Amino acid sequence: MFSFAVCVEFDDLLAITLPRNMRHFDTTVIVTSSRDSRTCALAGQHGADVFLTEAFWDDEAIFNKGLALEKAASVLGVIEKSDWIAVWDADTILPASADFSGLVPGNIYGATRRILEHPKNADYYDAPAMWENLPRGIDSYPWGADRVTLGGHLMVFHTRDPVLDSGNWFPMDWAHAGGFDSDFIGKWPSSRQRRLPFYVLHLGLPVRNWMGRITDRLDGVPIDNRAAREKAQQKLINQRAQALDYSKEKVGGLRRKSLF
Repeated sequence: MFSFAVCVEFDDLLAITLPRNMRHFDTTVIVTSSRDSRTCALAGQHGADVFLTEAFWDDEAIFNKGLALEKAASVLGVIEKSDWIAVWDADTILPASADFSGLVPGNIYGATRRILEHPKNADYYDAPAMWENLPRGIDSYPWGADRVTLGGHLMVFHTRDPVLDSGNWFPMDWAHAGGFDSDFIGKWPSSRQRRLPFYVLHLGLPVRNWMGRITDRLDGVPIDNRAAREKAQQKLINQRAQALDYSKEKVGGLRRKSLF
């Protein structure tokens, strides 16, 4: 199985997740930017491949994660290299016992996440039995004509699934990182959205870093533009509470220069 993880400014968490997750896959590619030397060095240290792109910020996007993934998948030609693809978040740990043996083409798979609010607590990293005592992440959303019942922290799908025949796999029009995954999962009807038989561990609180990282780094390194990112994130959450008008969150409707 081929896997992707996007990582920009999350190298401290990737240092925890990468060695644990890549053991499940034949090939792991870290999609990042040439600006992020720490992530590039970390990936090389663990033997993961690296795909460099600046597409995250094309057309004044704040962080277009879908476009970066689409470029990586297209350039690397993964459809010829693997039947199954896994896309996982840099802040998510898969357990050692993760079982992908029952995958059926035509479905998209995800996993229920447990939330480790304080990611410095290393006692949890390799103790899935302890994860069951942590709060669950919310992974069910009204989205489009159907319902999205999985979160984007882990997405597993077959490269030749008919729903992908439109030419592009990943939605490329989201100006931030908080919507492309639900659009992607929504390509499958809810009856084809399946949960894998294991939990994953999310390091830190979710719904925080859509505009770029704002959560504290484990090593205490300062985060660029943190205040502006936090303000933009909160504004977005407030807007969603009032009306679900996602068009304002797409490229062109939400521009980087208006925030930073």
